[in-house]
Amino acid sequence: MFKLLNKLKRQRSILKLAPDIFKHKTVLYVGARTDRFDFGKNFKVKGFEIDVLEIFPDNVEYLKKIKWLRNVILGDVRNPPMDVKYDVVFWWHGCEHIKKEELKPTLEKLERIATKLVVLGCPYGIYRQDALHGNPYERHISAYEPKDFEELGYNTDIIGTKNVRGSNITAVKKLHRA
Repeated sequence: MFKLLNKLKRQRSILKLAPDIFKHKTVLYVGARTDRFDFGKNFKVKGFEIDVLEIFPDNVEYLKKIKWLRNVILGDVRNPPMDVKYDVVFWWHGCEHIKKEELKPTLEKLERIATKLVVLGCPYGIYRQDALHGNPYERHISAYEPKDFEELGYNTDIIGTKNVRGSNITAVKKLHRA
């Protein structure tokens, strides 16, 4: 029940900042694992062409079995494929897995391949997590506050209380490119 309520709150947060998110056609979904692909089905239901960029090989192999995904790319968000443009780049609960000083250059790269929106989600403040399911990339190594994204031109929304499990920062940057 907690997970469902949390997902609904997060979905409302996304729609508050990007009410037109599901009116687009293509998405690069950054980071998904076998037990967490939070908004993948939302994009599927809305008819998106969905590519996934995932760093952990076991997750890539699992995701390749999902028939409604267009492409599953083994790669690192810090060096995303730059030859394809997407209406939306969606990186949900991933920023906390890279070093804080890598955030700005990583987002700049994602913004170059997005034409309409970059949508991010991450814990609000400190949320400790080590490797999960044998995946060393699941470790949380950075903690964020809304200002970290606002300084980079993102609009933000907060759910919950800083440093409390289940809290969330949603950050959205609207782009105006064809």
